[in-house]
Amino acid sequence: MLFARLWVVLFLFVVPLLSASHVPPIFAGMRRSQGVRYYPTAENPATEASREIDIVGNPAQYCVANSVLNFTGMGLQRIGDFFVNTTYARELYLDDNNITEISETAFDSMKGLAILSMSGNKLRTDKLLWFHYHETLWRLTIENNVDTSTSTSSGDIRDILEHLPRLEYLSLRRNDIARVEIQFDKFAPILNWLDLSGNQLRSFDFLVHLPRTMRNLYLQENNCPCTISKLPSGIEHLQVSGNRIEELCNENCSYASLSLKGLKKLRILTASRNNIRVVSEDAFKDVSQIERLDLSWNQLSSYPKSRSLNRLKYLDLSYNQINEVMNLCDSTLTSVETLNLSNNRISMVGNNFVNMMYLRTLDLSNNRIAILPTLLIFNSRSLELLLLRNNSIEDIDDLFKKNSFRELELHLEDNPFSVVEYYNFQVHLKERVTRSELPDKASTESLGDTNDVSDIDDDVDDTDGMSQY
Repeated sequence: MLFARLWVVLFLFVVPLLSASHVPPIFAGMRRSQGVRYYPTAENPATEASREIDIVGNPAQYCVANSVLNFTGMGLQRIGDFFVNTTYARELYLDDNNITEISETAFDSMKGLAILSMSGNKLRTDKLLWFHYHETLWRLTIENNVDTSTSTSSGDIRDILEHLPRLEYLSLRRNDIARVEIQFDKFAPILNWLDLSGNQLRSFDFLVHLPRTMRNLYLQENNCPCTISKLPSGIEHLQVSGNRIEELCNENCSYASLSLKGLKKLRILTASRNNIRVVSEDAFKDVSQIERLDLSWNQLSSYPKSRSLNRLKYLDLSYNQINEVMNLCDSTLTSVETLNLSNNRISMVGNNFVNMMYLRTLDLSNNRIAILPTLLIFNSRSLELLLLRNNSIEDIDDLFKKNSFRELELHLEDNPFSVVEYYNFQVHLKERVTRSELPDKASTESLGDTNDVSDIDDDVDDTDGMSQY
């Protein structure tokens, strides 16, 4: 029985491959310098393995249970019926080829396949998910695909042959997808990770058909002025950066808004690089578990109070239009450990952050602060790192009026102060020397040394460099 099986394998595969006059269409365009790599595990040694074919004509190798087949960068153009006839392969990689067509039965014989990756090919967008029913596939990655067809459906994902009952992870990043017409709750009923980032989506309407098992949703960099609502309540990580969302809300949302209604398990929300101007008072009403919130690079002028953010540890509001911080420092944000308010319009900081008992890192760089916040520096019990770079602070003498200092890392680079007074001492940190103050070339030549000017230039550079310390 074993001998007969080996004879069939050798006859059907080895003989055609060794023939110089015949290359099966499935391997057309392949660079013959590479082959399939198999990775047997300690739990599955190659002792009782089935004998498989090496596609480049080398002596046949063993393919054992849970093997990894890697066809990356081999110039494949088409994947035909029953691509690899084995039940032993667990992972299959077809990345970075020139594949334009995949047979609907290509993977039917790979009954144990769990991971399939086909990134960097030339598949038609409307056929990206053109699969037969597959019982064991749980991870599918199709990224950076270039659709070279002229089909009228180019850019739309529509056609699906059958569902994938065990699929949990699906990544379709950077495929120029414009529209998704898939009911994911039927196609992949236990899907928990979906990545559609870096496409050209014109609508997020398909999100209403996500399965309840969804935990991680990535929609960033689509530049879509779309409404996102009715998301599954189990989502823990939501990434919507790089779109054109204008409002965060709960109910009664406007167009181009993100509704957080019902997201009771949400822990991480990243909504940077949008056009968010409004955060409604009830926006975070349901998100009591949120730990990280990134609203950087938006158009916020203020930030509303919310009693639901009592577990928030990381808050990024940099690159907005905030000009005052009073409403950020009340009792609702006492759990925050890292707060980034850099690149706003803040001009005054008093004792506002002292109530934030767990605050360790505060970034106020690139604002309009003119007075050093000494109350914060000396009264905050938890602060470890304070960044005040590139503000308008001209006087830091108050720093030295205390006999003892807390353990605090303070950054004051690129502020206009130049002198520090400490008791009877004056410490000059930098001195701006203009070109008019430098001796002219004639006077230096009269001294017989024309290198003095360059020496003085070096001194000026060194003096300026002291502002970094």
